[in-house]
Amino acid sequence: MFLEMVWFFKEIILLIFGAYNSKNGPANSVNDYNMINSMNDFLILPNPSNGNFQIELINKSSKYSMTIQTLEGKIVYNTSFSQQICNLDLILIPVLYIVVIKTKSWFKSKKLFIKSK
Repeated sequence: MFLEMVWFFKEIILLIFGAYNSKNGPANSVNDYNMINSMNDFLILPNPSNGNFQIELINKSSKYSMTIQTLEGKIVYNTSFSQQICNLDLILIPVLYIVVIKTKSWFKSKKLFIKSK
């Protein structure tokens, strides 16, 4: 009975998160999902920020493109870079933004909170 419950919850978690890696097939566990989710990840430090922050990419790639946009989709900043760390000092209105990082093989988005200076 216990093993059936564990299997059931594992299946529910995989369905909820939609853990799927198109290169290697479906993920088989929550650990696989976490690995897939963090493979192409980046950090925004500090977050919340006053406009002075850095983007730190976990994996190396030859070229990244980055856009910062409002929740309505208006692009407020757009750039390309090739380093793993990108330092930014932007004048932005204190609201919530979405940072999107793209390469040829993946893209990822995260929230950026801008607070008053």
